[in-house]
Amino acid sequence: MVDTDARVDSDVSSDTDAPGDTDLKADTDAVTARCAPPEIWRSDIPADLYTAVPYPSSSDALLQHMVDGTSANGGGSSADIVVDGTVVAVVEESLSDIPTWMTFVADGHVTLPVRSKQPSAIGDKVAFVSARTRGSAEYRSVEDVSDWIPRSTGNPVYVAEVQAAGLTYLTTFSQRSHLTGELTGVSSLDCGLGFTCFRLEHDGRSDLVRLPTDNTFALDADYAGGLCAEVIAPAGIRQTVSSSAQFLDVLKPAWMRTWSAP
Repeated sequence: MVDTDARVDSDVSSDTDAPGDTDLKADTDAVTARCAPPEIWRSDIPADLYTAVPYPSSSDALLQHMVDGTSANGGGSSADIVVDGTVVAVVEESLSDIPTWMTFVADGHVTLPVRSKQPSAIGDKVAFVSARTRGSAEYRSVEDVSDWIPRSTGNPVYVAEVQAAGLTYLTTFSQRSHLTGELTGVSSLDCGLGFTCFRLEHDGRSDLVRLPTDNTFALDADYAGGLCAEVIAPAGIRQTVSSSAQFLDVLKPAWMRTWSAP
């Protein structure tokens, strides 16, 4: 998911310690330890399919080719591309009258959202033909999909452990990612109509988590901290002509859990 038409507060997109600020580093390391998860949790990914081992680069379904073929000025490619061997990492059903699914598919290079009229399950390996990709300077998605063919089920689903490294949307795009930390407050970033961004402090840095304004966690613009959170969600980006901000996009309640910070 991406919003492209509103102002970005780039100061909050990635907060890091100043060089040599060891007191702050110790404080943020303590935050990470304080918010250690109480038990193993895999979100909506079946436990036997969840893996932190990246797919090999030889697992190439041409998703990177689709990224490379999309112009950076907001245009998209229109050549038919046969994509075969991607693994479904995320399934989000549309609420419109016409059933559609935003299905995030991955290979050994990138993860991209695909708008499909056919459902799949997490862990399915699929093939399809794309007649169009859509993109901007940074965001990419796949549209006008046909010939959606399931190849197999029960495949490993790679989830990136981002902790100290922070989010890397510009490297792997909508990669499903795992992050744990303390929700310390509301970000000043305007995350778009119907969304709010929250600061998640962890491992000596701060990243953003985006939630629908009407969310089941009862988190709103008045939130002042006090909760730990664990997130397993696709990375997203919000951009304007001058700046951009990255976040984990928690569009479904199953993609985040919270508990009181000690």
